[in-house]
Amino acid sequence: MQRISKEFAGRGVDFWLVYPDPAATPQGIRDHVAQYSFPGTVLRDPHHQLVKMARAKIAPEAAVFDQAGHLVYHGRIDDQWLNPGRARPAAQTHDLEDAISAVLAGRPPAQAETHAVGCWLADVQ
Repeated sequence: MQRISKEFAGRGVDFWLVYPDPAATPQGIRDHVAQYSFPGTVLRDPHHQLVKMARAKIAPEAAVFDQAGHLVYHGRIDDQWLNPGRARPAAQTHDLEDAISAVLAGRPPAQAETHAVGCWLADVQ
């Protein structure tokens, strides 16, 4: 995420890191962000307002909204993880970057949805 954030710096792209777990504490969130040096604005979403807007069901899952606020992509960041215990040495497809690039170019992303790999958000319906 650091690399993607740097790639789109200064191009009007905002990155939000959303914590949907109602049990997540502010200190726990700060520690997690510091441990992984996550870029962007950190938001707590215990009532799942943003989760619903993004149609997120798995963590981590990315969402891209256009300038009008329409959800144009949601799913995986890239294809490095094949399942929760198995990863490629490096990603071959960069879905989130491709979606952001498409929106910045005034086009819809080639794929509006991909399957994210991670942990199900247990309390999201």
